[in-house]
Amino acid sequence: MKNSTKNFLLLFASLLFCTVIAETIVRLFLPQQLIYAPPDVYQPDSTFGWRYLENTNTVVNHAGAGLVHFRTDEYGYRINATDNKIKNTGNPLNVLILGDSFLAALQVENEKTIPQLLKQDLQSQYTLNVDFYNSAVGGWDPNHYLLEAKKVLKENRLKLDMCLVFLYVSNDIVTSVNTSYNFEQVSPQHSFSIPEDLSWSSFINSVLYPINDFLEVRSHLFIFLKHRFQSILAKFGLTAAYFPDIFLLSEQSSARWGITSGICKNIHDEFQRLNVPVVFILLPSVYQCNTKIFYEHIENFDIPLDSVDLKQPNELLAEYFQENRIELHDPLFFMQKQFNHGYTMYGKIDGHFNEEGHRVVADYVLPLVLKNLKKEQ
Repeated sequence: MKNSTKNFLLLFASLLFCTVIAETIVRLFLPQQLIYAPPDVYQPDSTFGWRYLENTNTVVNHAGAGLVHFRTDEYGYRINATDNKIKNTGNPLNVLILGDSFLAALQVENEKTIPQLLKQDLQSQYTLNVDFYNSAVGGWDPNHYLLEAKKVLKENRLKLDMCLVFLYVSNDIVTSVNTSYNFEQVSPQHSFSIPEDLSWSSFINSVLYPINDFLEVRSHLFIFLKHRFQSILAKFGLTAAYFPDIFLLSEQSSARWGITSGICKNIHDEFQRLNVPVVFILLPSVYQCNTKIFYEHIENFDIPLDSVDLKQPNELLAEYFQENRIELHDPLFFMQKQFNHGYTMYGKIDGHFNEEGHRVVADYVLPLVLKNLKKEQ
């Protein structure tokens, strides 16, 4: 009995030692994106559910980028870490940005984001002095964009010359209209509990989810292993990854296309009343640019190839936007071409744009911004 206990303790100590060593190696050489909602980044909001804190100055950790500076102004809009409080006195043109985490872009320094690249290009290439107000917040959708548009216009704190609305194809095609949100955590936490029954799903919710929540905010090794074994985890229902159903042919008759375009029509009309041009940009999913990832993903989730169409959301939204006479621009073909030329554009661990992705989209959007701002001069 003593030998058995000794052997067990020795085995446990060995496993613990190896785990600590592996965690240290991953942290040093393959840092991962920890899943967390730091209190100095987000705040609850009675209308929006959540938004970024005003006048914050901190750093966040993101996979592949290490520590990224995150700073906001008095509106909670992201600004450069080196920006000072002196306002631009050169009577600049003002552009409002509406979007989600792809535009908030906590994966890269603010100077490398789409709005800031546009600002730099307009100044250096066309000597246009333009300020971009980036209101994007991670987790927002078109309902939030409409709420933010109304808030900005009601407060009348900016004399806007243009608005750019970025829709991410995988999660911005919504199924409901919401005029307000209750407070939500950006990353909801699960609590340990006794499983209600002997089902696998009950065990996952009561035991495995809480373990996951504990480790994903602390362990780089855990995130690394989750990513590497995602296909196996998917087969057992142990991953939060999913295949967006907007690509399923069965969704062709869904009400989501009309609902999303209707919300966007309301956004358009809010600015139209003040003669402010608004342009909608449809950002493609990584699956649409990198078909290798697409084929791997549908295989992991046992989705028949003949049941999906990667161009479906783009084509259906284009039809609805055209009916509503709203300007929608789709950089899918442009970005596919850049991918074929060697641009990765998306992070390997984090599926958001890397610096290349922001550069490619900024190149696509620049002529659209220039065209509309030139009209205003």
